[in-house]
Amino acid sequence: MKLSFTPASPFARKVRIAAIELGLIDKIEFISQTVVPGQPNEEYSRITPLKKLPVLILDNGDVILDSYVIVEYLDELAGGGKLLPASGPARWKVKSDHSMLQGMLDSMLLCRYENMVRPAISSVICCMTCLRSTGSPQ
Repeated sequence: MKLSFTPASPFARKVRIAAIELGLIDKIEFISQTVVPGQPNEEYSRITPLKKLPVLILDNGDVILDSYVIVEYLDELAGGGKLLPASGPARWKVKSDHSMLQGMLDSMLLCRYENMVRPAISSVICCMTCLRSTGSPQ
């Protein structure tokens, strides 16, 4: 199987860490992609119309999208229950915590992209958001 990724992606790092923890790192070929926000990449568009990284391409050509789903797939491939509990309250706690962290990563990535596109405006917005979330006076 092949993991199409960009080295700077926190989502790709999550998948690589999971592969190491599950003992599957040697079974994955890593294909580094150049994906820049706002710039088309037609080659990558053929792999996934969402144009999101990472993507796991299975030996049969099937594509698994989204780091969360890839980690679940790898966990199942390694026998299941190693990273994600198989059932019960512990499973839902892990999945809920993971979703919260995934949302935080999404937000940070969006701030980074916004800062690249509109640095002056986004810096002010990010500062205001940070002040509000920490309870500091404006």
